[in-house]
Amino acid sequence: MLVSEDPGIERKVADQATIDAFLAPRDPSGELRRRLEASGVFADGIFDVVELQQLLFSILEAQGNPVSLDVMPDSSHEYIGGGWKVFLAAFPKAAQRD
Repeated sequence: MLVSEDPGIERKVADQATIDAFLAPRDPSGELRRRLEASGVFADGIFDVVELQQLLFSILEAQGNPVSLDVMPDSSHEYIGGGWKVFLAAFPKAAQRD
C-alpha cells in the first residue's frame, strides 16, 4: 500500500452529527465506524485519507494478508511529490516483502 505523507483530503468530524452524515452512505453495516472509533481516528476531530489508508493496512495485515506499507514523501492524495518515479519505486519494494 502506498500512503501519502501529507493527508491532503481532510474532513472535520468534530461532532457526532457530522460523523453520522459522512458515514451513513459509506457504511450501512456500521463496521467501518466501529473500526474507525476503535483506532481513535475521530479523537482529534479530523478524519483524513492517510488515517483511512493506515487503518486498511492494519486490517489487511491482521487478517494475514501479505501487505507492505510505503510512505510517499512530499505527496498527498492529490499529488505525487518527486513525480511518478517515487510512485513506481514502491512496487519492487512491495514485491520483495517476505
